[in-house]
Amino acid sequence: MRARSLRSYRFANQCEIGPFVVDHVCAEHALVVDLTRPATEAQARAKFLESLGYRIVIVSRRELYHRPDAVLLKLRRLLQGG
Repeated sequence: MRARSLRSYRFANQCEIGPFVVDHVCAEHALVVDLTRPATEAQARAKFLESLGYRIVIVSRRELYHRPDAVLLKLRRLLQGG
């Protein structure tokens, strides 16, 4: 997560949380940002991460490529408590 608008938030990349590796996590705000995963894996991951208090944002590679500003806006809102 290198966008200038997110620099004030600390994100770890490829971070282990329990038995899963998440793409990006902001531990301070309990926010996981993951690229799209197969549905069978996503359900188990989501249930486990939510049980630990994490909010999960799933972003498709297509959305990230074609609408990066919309993705950043969504993340900023979540990080700011909205």
